Amino acid sequence: MSRQPPEPRPLVSVRGAPTAAPALTERSLSFLVRHAHRAFCHQACRQLIPHDVGVAEWAVLRMLWQQEGLTQVSLADRMRVAESSLTSVLNNLEHKGLDGRTRRGNDRRKRHLS
Repeated sequence: MSRQPPEPRPLVSVRGAPTAAPALTERSLSFLVRHAHRAFCHQACRQLIPHDVGVAEWAVLRMLWQQEGLTQVSLADRMRVAESSLTSVLNNLEHKGLDGRTRRGNDRRKRHLS
């Protein structure tokens, strides 16, 4: 007599309210990675506050420290974010005097970050 595995539990309760997926518990890898990321961001924010720099601004400055002169398009590609999401961060950095945009060559639309 072979025993069959139990049928998987549905992710929706009888009343229709969603229940927690088994993989989303406090012991799952995804939960632990998310928890570690949030702890890192919280600590980074605390360390950056005295310097008037946000976490997103720090990430941009770190990339520009590794390679100065990137365009906004190439910076967005390297950071794996949308170009439009960098606009406000770059504006803030420029307003604070931490970043500058310069034109190089004949293309007046392309600006390099420094």
